[in-house]
This record gives sequence, structure tokens and C-alpha cells, in this order.
Amino acid sequence: MTTAKSHEPCPRATQALISKSGGIPPLIAIIARANVIKAQEHAAKALWHLASTPENQLAIAEANGIEPLVVMLSADGKAAPELAAVTIVRLAKDNIEVAKSIASCNGIEPLVGLLTIGSPEAQQQSAAALAELGQVSHNRNEIAQAGAIDPLIRLLTSQTAGTPETAARALAHLARSNSESDEDAFEYLKHFSDSGLNIQLHW
Repeated sequence: MTTAKSHEPCPRATQALISKSGGIPPLIAIIARANVIKAQEHAAKALWHLASTPENQLAIAEANGIEPLVVMLSADGKAAPELAAVTIVRLAKDNIEVAKSIASCNGIEPLVGLLTIGSPEAQQQSAAALAELGQVSHNRNEIAQAGAIDPLIRLLTSQTAGTPETAARALAHLARSNSESDEDAFEYLKHFSDSGLNIQLHW
């Protein structure tokens, strides 16, 4: 007998359908307008889910979705910066081109700022984002020069579960030799990319 559960759509298929149906640009537009905070937060959550595939990572970047998320990192309140940071983490995950684009959109400085002024959750997510960006050799010096090292070291003793591991991973990526190719670094590190991020996101 076929159960109802077997007819449930695959999340990946639904995500692909949303993207193919043109859902990404209007979600980005909601974030860019930033006139209704709750709408902006829900749009960021939607992009977080959609960014679980490499195809959608690139689609969001190509639809100019990175810059509004970078602006959202400096938004008022606790939730918006955290949501922007966690979405940036997923966008950059194992994706060299998107990680480069985030840096090009001036995403490093506000991420570094959140390491100090953000909520504990935002601090952890910004450290995770910097860990992803730090897998690109060109980004490492920029991250260090933006002042990330001292706050990352302070987060090594954070009492927030998962934050010390995340900060250590960011420092490990920043300390890597620039002589190895970005592709080699991503291949070597991708199976560690979720270590220290033991976070349950029920969105």
C-alpha cells in the first residue's frame, strides 16, 4: 500500500521549483527594501533554505542577493543580523565564486564587527561565515586586516555551545598557506565545514 508520506515532495525539488518559477529575485527585493522587518527576516530564511544547493547559491549571487544581505548584517535588532550571517554562511559553503563575491560586496567588515557587537548567536554565525570566506586565499589577509583575529581568539573561550569550535575553524582557515590553490583547500576542508556548527534551525 502506498502511504501519503511517499507523495510528499522532495525539499530539493521544491527548492528547484521556487527558483525556476522566479522566486529568488522578489525575495531579494524584500530584503533590499528593508521597510518591514518581519518580511525581511522571512525572506532571508527562504534564501537560507534555497541556498542548500550549488545551483541556487549561484542563482542568488547572480540575482544580486549578496549586497542586501551584507547591508542586513548591520540592521537593528537581534534577529536580522543573525539571519543575514547564517544565510551568508550557506551561500559561501563550498563555493569559491560566491565566497569571492561576498568579499567583493564588502561583506567582510560587517561580519568582523558582529564578532564583537552581535548577539552570541550572531557572533557564532559571523565566525562561521568568516571561516567559509577564509577558505579563499585572497580573502585571508583582508579578514585579518579588518580586525578579525583578536575577537576570534576571544570567542575561543565563549560559553555559547559551538562557538569555540567555530572560531577555531575560522582561525585554522585564516592560518592556511596561500601557496595552495583555493580548489585544493575547499576539497580538503569541505567534510569539516559543519564541525562546530551544531545548531538546530527550525524554520
